[in-house]
Amino acid sequence: MSETPTLAVVIANYNYASFIREAVDSVLRQSPAFDEVVVVDDGSNDNSVELLSAYGDQIKLICQANGGQLAACLRGVAETNAEYIYFLDADDFIVGTTFVGDLRPLLAKGPAKIQFQLEGVNKQRESLGSIFPAFPATYGAAEMREDNRRMGFYQCPPTTGNVFRRETIVAVNLSPNAKPPYIDATLPLVMPYFGEVISLHKVLACYRVHGSNMGCSDWANPTHNSLQKELDNFKDSWDAALTPLGLQQPQFGNAKRLYVLERELMIGAIEGEWWLGGRVGRYLGSMRRTEFSGRTKLLLTVWALLLLIPIQSLRTRLIVSRRSSANRSGWIRSLLKWVLHGGRNSSRAEPDVRLASAPTVASP
Repeated sequence: MSETPTLAVVIANYNYASFIREAVDSVLRQSPAFDEVVVVDDGSNDNSVELLSAYGDQIKLICQANGGQLAACLRGVAETNAEYIYFLDADDFIVGTTFVGDLRPLLAKGPAKIQFQLEGVNKQRESLGSIFPAFPATYGAAEMREDNRRMGFYQCPPTTGNVFRRETIVAVNLSPNAKPPYIDATLPLVMPYFGEVISLHKVLACYRVHGSNMGCSDWANPTHNSLQKELDNFKDSWDAALTPLGLQQPQFGNAKRLYVLERELMIGAIEGEWWLGGRVGRYLGSMRRTEFSGRTKLLLTVWALLLLIPIQSLRTRLIVSRRSSANRSGWIRSLLKWVLHGGRNSSRAEPDVRLASAPTVASP
């Protein structure tokens, strides 16, 4: 590893003509600049390619037939020579101009991955009052491996919040056709086993919630089928992780971990089970053994206990609010701030308590 590792950005785009210029412009504003800027258009049928072509030699534009996000990202990796690669979703954007300068000293330490916080914004770039994930005070590879064992996942942002060492991407050896078909599934899940992971308590980019995000409609309208799909993706992520990790089964074996227990709790609530006491008890018991902060544990405890109230409209609103801050109603925001700040007024964005974790959760 060199003293000043090279850093490339890969943007996978599919029909995001409405947003792609903001993503690319945010990259090109950086000083110092990225060493390489690669945009892979994954078979868009809008005017994305026309917009991207206007950048000329400022970017390396690759056009391919539609193969999905994972395939597009892996194509971007093959088109770069950089030691580190940042995957930026085409509908997101970098904050400010110091992204490369902020990360380069940390990259020189040779981590397998750097992850950082994101701020949720709407289509118009207005803040949704949500900064996520809420990392513990110190959170590195050892703590993440323990979280994987205890919870089945560790606290990890979606695609836009991660920078990976090229060697680790190659070592995982993902197929473009792997399941789940997302770059932020198996790849981040296994990073704590390939070296140190650095977690930055700093917002370096914005995650845009606009209604057309991959899976976004499922966050706002959760169903048994959509939640079961998340459970299937969770299993697929770990199945794909076993080979690069040299394991026969995950460290937690066949035991149900927090990710599964939460979705099973949601399924019970969505299906209208009158009494959720057993599900809530199992969820809280698992959650209290995690490395979540005391504040996050308090919020999740309140959230789960409120699900015991057998009012379907309330349960649905609680589940939707848990999955996307864009759908968090006024009274839920007030409740969160009351719990967080003891009834005191505060203008600070509440930390996002969603399981914004690695194994293809459908929430940002």
